[in-house]
Amino acid sequence: MDSIEFDVTADDYVTLNLQFAKTSPFMRRRALVSRASTAFLLFSLVFVLLLVIGRDLVSGLLAASASATVGWLIWPWSWKRQIRKVSLSALKDSAEDLCLQHRLAIEPDGLREQTDKNDTLTRWAGIQSIEQTVDHAFIYVGPMLGFVVPKRGQRDQVEAFIAELSARRGEFDTSDRSSNQGIERTASGSINQ
Repeated sequence: MDSIEFDVTADDYVTLNLQFAKTSPFMRRRALVSRASTAFLLFSLVFVLLLVIGRDLVSGLLAASASATVGWLIWPWSWKRQIRKVSLSALKDSAEDLCLQHRLAIEPDGLREQTDKNDTLTRWAGIQSIEQTVDHAFIYVGPMLGFVVPKRGQRDQVEAFIAELSARRGEFDTSDRSSNQGIERTASGSINQ
């Protein structure tokens, strides 16, 4: 299958951001530091507060440890909620430009994405990774840039397209992604490389 058409919703973009946060080494490190910092901060605040109000050291340590544990356990829920909130907030101004029908086509030079407002060619060297979940495929073309392809209503077609894209991408030497990368965008008559 050389092309596929699909509609992208705001929830699909939220899913793209959540997937990136889950799989990106940078975001995973950042999440771990943030989670540990939250637990440490809760431990410190509760411990100092209990010492200030006159509790003994042992009860202060126990309460502070319990607070840190609760913070550590609820942090993933809070992180996902924050990503969803920031993603939807960012989409408010650009939803009409992003939440529309997309067409992806495999071409000799790379992957072309077309919408009513955009025409983008990502050369083979610019495709950094391809990931799939049960409900979506993700084609990353930059550190924090990618295409989200929902599988709803066309799971077999999306999976066949991704298999073809992966095979074609594998035909090219992708060991040096720093050279000959390029995203060619055409929107309102302009081209950037």
